[in-house]
Amino acid sequence: MARRNESLADGICDAAVAVVLERKRDAARQDPAWIGRQRGKIDDALAALSRELGDREWLGGRAPGLADLAAGCAVLYLAFRLPEIDWRSRHANLDRWAKRLEARPSFVSTRPPA
Repeated sequence: MARRNESLADGICDAAVAVVLERKRDAARQDPAWIGRQRGKIDDALAALSRELGDREWLGGRAPGLADLAAGCAVLYLAFRLPEIDWRSRHANLDRWAKRLEARPSFVSTRPPA
């Protein structure tokens, strides 16, 4: 399961970066359909992570693992670069989980500047 969750996190990041890069193009050259496909990938991966997490504290079970770190980086990248994707309200369990990750010293010390 850890590898699958890491892959979901990678997919979220890949799709998010694709959206960010597409938006840097001239407005007339941006492809809304492409952005929509990437957003669909993000939404599907978030839903899968939310199902996997369920009511557990961590994706890996009793303690945070590599999948938690990868997925945490992915969702927090979304919060930073694509804040219009309101994953926190759609997936309350991911929100609670992400807040636990955000409180960890390793996440606090690597947070992007405001």
